Amino acid sequence: MFKAFEFETDKKEILVGVIADTHLRVNPTASHNGGGYQKALEIFRNNKVGLVRNFTSEQVLKQNKNQHKAIAKRKPIKSKISNGVDLIIHAGDIVSLAGLKDLEKIAPVFAVQGNNDLPEIQEKYPAMLLLKIFNWKIGVLHSLTNVLGSFLGREAAKAKDLIKEHKFDIIISGHTHRSYIKKINNVLLINPGSPNQPFLSKASVAILRISKDSYQAKIIYLR
Repeated sequence: MFKAFEFETDKKEILVGVIADTHLRVNPTASHNGGGYQKALEIFRNNKVGLVRNFTSEQVLKQNKNQHKAIAKRKPIKSKISNGVDLIIHAGDIVSLAGLKDLEKIAPVFAVQGNNDLPEIQEKYPAMLLLKIFNWKIGVLHSLTNVLGSFLGREAAKAKDLIKEHKFDIIISGHTHRSYIKKINNVLLINPGSPNQPFLSKASVAILRISKDSYQAKIIYLR
């Protein structure tokens, strides 16, 4: 299942909170969900951490590019006034709908289903999402590879196929529980990692800063 949306805003630039693999149970504040999720909420909600606006580390990739033509099928969604991020993208493995309630209180949430999501998630959210912001095309899906696949090999191959088919500027995915930002064929790939169950990595989310002329992304470690 594939869906396309357009996020409309009067702002010159917006901040996007990017999260994946939260694996939240019925009670998102319970101890078994890990403290990383609560820290992610704080960053998304308040934007009071200077590093969100300060994109100067080695974990930042920036891209400037000509604008694309409009998407044929889309559903416009306008932004709201917020002190934190303007919207949130969840790249799957939410597990329970209850886990999205705190995110939805902060900003509009765009999500895709993951391989561990319950039927209630699979019925509500698509396997892949195309989101248009300032004429940039963002593709969101849970997995670019299976868990046993090569981190660089199969992910890169699938990313190239998606880029060729959909002309994405940015691809956001999860599944590996390992955060990264990298470029393939001049397209930005973002995996925010996991705030609760990181694998060979620190608990993390990502922030995407995007304007009409450019975009930048940064991994933010939570612990």
